[in-house]
Amino acid sequence: MMRSLAHVGILIAAITLAAPTFAVPITGELEMAGRFNTDSGDLANATSLSFSNAWVVDATGAYAPIPDGTFVRYTAFTFNPTLVGPVNPLWRITVGSDTFSFMMTALEIRAQSSSGLSLFGVGTLYATGYDPTPGTWEFFGWQTRSGRLKFMADSANVPEPGTLALLGLGLMGVGLARRRKTA
Repeated sequence: MMRSLAHVGILIAAITLAAPTFAVPITGELEMAGRFNTDSGDLANATSLSFSNAWVVDATGAYAPIPDGTFVRYTAFTFNPTLVGPVNPLWRITVGSDTFSFMMTALEIRAQSSSGLSLFGVGTLYATGYDPTPGTWEFFGWQTRSGRLKFMADSANVPEPGTLALLGLGLMGVGLARRRKTA
């Protein structure tokens, strides 16, 4: 019995290591600037935003291939009193054959007055060659109708298949040791 369990463990480890599936999360930050419009004409009473012009100011990590000055296409959205459904995509950037986009699923108003507006959103980033990655989006707008937009991707740590196989074998060993002790 012990020998057959060892063979099963080796077979599981071999299968796991032979066909690894690696998650490639998006990491880095993307900073944008641009012009925006509100539905009310003033920030204190604004309930929605639209963007007439937005461009990339700085890009790091997975976004590094996006050159400064690249045009960003934004989707208008309603945020007050709450976000009306997911905004998909909130923004989209295309560079050659690569596309980066962000689906915003929740939004919080951090500050809203006649002189400024601060919003914080969460959602999922999609990019060519990467796995969907949780991320955040921040908006800071001033009464001059210009604003800073910042996107940060949070990389989700996904265990490697080899690590999972070792964990499984270790648990199997603990189970066998317990079984041996009780017998």
